[in-house]
Amino acid sequence: MDEERIKTFFKMKGCLEDDVSVINIGENCFLISSIDTLVVSTDKPILMPWSSVGYKSIIATLSDIAVKGGWPLSISLSMGLEKLSAVELENLKMGILKAIDTYGLNKCFKWDTNKSRDPFLTVSSSALVRDYVPLRSGAKDGDLVCVGGDFGLNRVGLEALLGVKRWDMKLDRNVYLDAIEVFCYPKPPLKEYVEFIQDANPSSSIDSSDGLARSLNLISKLSNIGIEIYDLPAHTHLVSNFSFDKLIDYVFYGGEEYIAIFTLEKKNSELIDNYRFRIIGRVTTGFRGVKVKYNGKSLILKDDGFIHRF
Repeated sequence: MDEERIKTFFKMKGCLEDDVSVINIGENCFLISSIDTLVVSTDKPILMPWSSVGYKSIIATLSDIAVKGGWPLSISLSMGLEKLSAVELENLKMGILKAIDTYGLNKCFKWDTNKSRDPFLTVSSSALVRDYVPLRSGAKDGDLVCVGGDFGLNRVGLEALLGVKRWDMKLDRNVYLDAIEVFCYPKPPLKEYVEFIQDANPSSSIDSSDGLARSLNLISKLSNIGIEIYDLPAHTHLVSNFSFDKLIDYVFYGGEEYIAIFTLEKKNSELIDNYRFRIIGRVTTGFRGVKVKYNGKSLILKDDGFIHRF
């Protein structure tokens, strides 16, 4: 579908360009909600197990809610299925319950099933947030940029599931197995995101489901600022084996890691030590876009993201 037509469709009064909808229900209390769809033809590599389909369909919306400081009050799931075997259907269910159990969620949620030639899972969730909801548009000059994890391994796992063998990558078998596990069953520290927002009051937030480069560029665009990255958040498995160009490609143009990206004031930076996060850059008004400075090299990150096309 034409991306520009989609953008035009959503240019409606009151439509928030963010991961969630936000409604002020009074007394510094906000109702936030999120919805996400996993479509098998575009989101499931052929070797990706059905349990991962169920698991990631839940994680996608949980992540959107958590990076805004909320924890789900309710979850609704709508599925369109056609020719799934009993084993595939059971694996799908196991993946959904795995996500629910991993994050200690209430198993009582609404199901809806339909028949569809192209299987899909749509998950929506809502939460109540007190005092403050960090949007993509709140980053300010002088803020620090921090992330809730490492990047790059997820894309290695995706390529392995697509049957892509990169002979220029000196990675052993265990790294590939770890990468597949990370892609199929990501475990972002979602509850830490909620606690961090309560402690540090970040000025903006987003998750990396569309890739780190696209996510940073969205903050830059909507906050009308520039971002300079000086610490590359690459996974340790990749640092010693990848060239600079390959690190840039895998770290910034992966996607579906569901890792939080925050901007926050310098005075709150000491709070990061209490979490498994790292500072990777800063916000500036000297330019627009995202610039990377690493090992004496500098480049502008293009606004490109995770492409669902399997």
